[in-house]
Amino acid sequence: MKILHHIVVLSILLAAATRTLAESVSNPFDAETPGWVYPEHSEDDFGEGWKVLAGSWRVTGGQLQGNYPTENFRNILVYSSHGAGPDFQASVEISATRDSSEVVFGGLVFSLKDKNTYLVIRVRILGELSCLHVLKNSMVNGESIEGALGPNLLPANVVLDPGITYKISIKAAGEGALDYSLTDATIGDVITEGTVRDPEITNGGLVGLLSTAPSVHFGNFTAENLTGKGLSP
Repeated sequence: MKILHHIVVLSILLAAATRTLAESVSNPFDAETPGWVYPEHSEDDFGEGWKVLAGSWRVTGGQLQGNYPTENFRNILVYSSHGAGPDFQASVEISATRDSSEVVFGGLVFSLKDKNTYLVIRVRILGELSCLHVLKNSMVNGESIEGALGPNLLPANVVLDPGITYKISIKAAGEGALDYSLTDATIGDVITEGTVRDPEITNGGLVGLLSTAPSVHFGNFTAENLTGKGLSP
């Protein structure tokens, strides 16, 4: 009887551990890819569950980079295996090389009611020209097209240095809302934070990354409390 009890307890613990692993993901993006990876290529290039949704991406020198876009199209890479649960949160570290131009952006994306519309929280790391925006991207014929810009969410006189690594974070804040923050990844100081509200923000959305050029670098992506299969991109 004791043996059966131990087996049952062990089974419960293993099942709980499996659910925990299935509902969380962490990726430093340090495994080199053979070159630029496009949507039709295997998602295994970035680890299980990752898929290029638009444009192309690579990992080189331990840095995840999106390719140069065409016109106003953007590169999007998503974690497609699981969608966001009601207590979902995600973050990624982001930096830019000092030769970045003013049109270079990078950030987190979150799919809304369908796989063709993404909420984007993106940052431009460019000294006095730095900015942080929330906007929507639409997928049209396999291309990511940028929507209208919202206001600059950075506090007045805030300067983001291309030599510093920052962290963008998002967290579920109830139906129709996401909390966001931008911090200095080295010292942990919060630069700005707030809440995005949109009726199209629902549980089950996919989380991922957006980039406009290889000079934007990503690392140490984490997401917690992912549930179900999410939306299939």
